[in-house]
Amino acid sequence: MFLLLEIPLNYSEGVLYRQLAEHLEKMIRTGSISSGERLPGTRELARMLRVSRCTVVAAYDVLEEKRSGEEDGEKRDFCGLSSS
Repeated sequence: MFLLLEIPLNYSEGVLYRQLAEHLEKMIRTGSISSGERLPGTRELARMLRVSRCTVVAAYDVLEEKRSGEEDGEKRDFCGLSSS
């Protein structure tokens, strides 16, 4: 179960979806969110944070792109191909 700790979003500090993605990534890295743990649905998280669902969808897209990039990087490293 996803335990929503405080996710600080500041309208004056840049784009909200990037702030949200960075904070979720930090929570995953530090173990606040376990690897493989399901994140809340976009509508639910948007409601909890009082932001647009589009903001949450964009943040999840950023996380997915990073995850896919890491998987691609692992495959390249495993095959011995240069990442450059």
